[in-house]
Amino acid sequence: MNTFPMPTLKSLFLSSFLSFLFFACSKEAIPDPIVGDWTVYSLTDSNGKITLWESLVDDLTELVPSYSCMEYTANITETLVTTNYVFIDLSSTGCIDPIIFAYIWKKTNQEDAYTFTVGNNVSSFTISFSNEEQRMTWKDNTTNEITVWDRR
Repeated sequence: MNTFPMPTLKSLFLSSFLSFLFFACSKEAIPDPIVGDWTVYSLTDSNGKITLWESLVDDLTELVPSYSCMEYTANITETLVTTNYVFIDLSSTGCIDPIIFAYIWKKTNQEDAYTFTVGNNVSSFTISFSNEEQRMTWKDNTTNEITVWDRR
């Protein structure tokens, strides 16, 4: 005589569901490709004028070697975008102190749409990736300015 109770359909379903829930929740979420360390490649203003960052730095450094301190980088975590901008001090032969901005970001329901928020200011960007997610392009949906970033 069998002393073990036979499982009911309800208990099998509950057991299967709990197993699925455990494994589904234990998987790590794949981070958005925006996450990482980036350095600016180019800037395009609202008139369509493109400035290659490295060429700008090279040209200015050729004139004044101490201008080599210029940089424009972004560090993006799962919730925060931090940009670090160092440009020349026009009243000296050095650079200004870094200008750092921090934004909370989120991906919207549209595929390539992101919002960056600081305080009450919300900026909307269309962000795309190329070169196996090693290059990122931000298009500001308000000004149409474009910033291209390379992964560091």
